[in-house]
Amino acid sequence: MTLLELVVAVAIFSLVTAAAYAALSQGLIVQDSLQKQRRFWQRFETVFSLIHTDFEQAVELAPRNPVSNAFDGQGYGASSAYGHMLQFTRGVNTSYQGGAASPFQRVAYHLDNGRLYRRVQARLDQPYGVEGTESLLLDDVKAIRMRYLGSADTWFMRWPQPLQPEDWPGLPRAVEMTMELEGLGAFRWLFHVGSTR
Repeated sequence: MTLLELVVAVAIFSLVTAAAYAALSQGLIVQDSLQKQRRFWQRFETVFSLIHTDFEQAVELAPRNPVSNAFDGQGYGASSAYGHMLQFTRGVNTSYQGGAASPFQRVAYHLDNGRLYRRVQARLDQPYGVEGTESLLLDDVKAIRMRYLGSADTWFMRWPQPLQPEDWPGLPRAVEMTMELEGLGAFRWLFHVGSTR
C-alpha cells in the first residue's frame, strides 16, 4: 500500500467509527429517555390505583379529636395550596396478629411546590401531637381540580357544602379529579366513593 492509500483508509475508518459512535450515543439517549418515561407511567398508574382504592374504601366515619367531617374536599389544589385539599376516612384490612389495630385510617392528600403528597394516620383518633406518615406520590404537578357529586346528581366544588342539609350523606357519590402535569397536559379521572349504594 502506498502512503496515500493508507491515509485514505485511515480517514474512511475514522468516518465510519465516528458515525457508529454517534448512532450508538443517540440510541443510548433514546433508550434512557424511554426508560424514564416507562418508569413515570408505571408510577402514574400506581398513584391512580392508590387513589382509586382510597376512594373505594372510604367510609362515613369522622374522627372525634379533632372534630371534623367524615369527608373534607376542596375544589382546587396548586403549588401554593395550604393544608389538605382532600381528607377522609377509609377502612383497612386488619389481621390483629400484631396486637390491637384500628380498622380505619385517616387519609389526606395535599399539593406543595408541584409535589403531590399522601398522608396516612394509622388510627382514626391519633393522640395529640402524633404525626401521620407522609409519602411523595408525584412530581411536576401544576394543579389539581376537584369536583364532588351530590345525591341529586349535582356537582359541587367543595365537600361538604356550607349549607348542606343535615339528612345528606356524609360522602359524595363520586369525585372527579383533573390533574395537570408539567409538559404532559391534563388528565381527568372519575372515582366512585365508598361501597356501592
